[in-house]
Amino acid sequence: MFHRWIEKELAQIREGDLVDPEYEMDPKTDHLVGEMSEELKKLFTLWRKTAEATKTAKKAFAGSVKKILLEFPEEPVLTDVLEAEKKMEQLKRSVALAELREDAMRGAFWVSVRDEFPEAKEKTLTVCKGFKVAWIEREVGPKDQIIEVVVMDKA
Repeated sequence: MFHRWIEKELAQIREGDLVDPEYEMDPKTDHLVGEMSEELKKLFTLWRKTAEATKTAKKAFAGSVKKILLEFPEEPVLTDVLEAEKKMEQLKRSVALAELREDAMRGAFWVSVRDEFPEAKEKTLTVCKGFKVAWIEREVGPKDQIIEVVVMDKA
């Protein structure tokens, strides 16, 4: 079960393993909400590790596809085509699973941030160096690597 995997992974993360956000807080536009708890730091780290695993799976997929194509016979028979399709499907499934895991961890992290900082529930948030959570008062741009934008229904 996925929740058991999360529990196991979180339990294995030690202080030296924590991944600090890269973004420097901009005092002109970013407003400190608070610092992440140890649990949030671990969730953030696990999310970033799953993001790296997704990148690795995509690179492996690209390399494997290239290899399959290079090894493909000049005059293939049906079994060659079927075998190549089977390998490609397995590779696509591994990438899809990595992406699902990353998306789930992203969601778990941001839901947990919202729970930990309810005063910022309706703000666009980012995470900054030093494991800080901030709400932003600016347009989201390309420098914003890790951010959660809240879309509010004005109904």
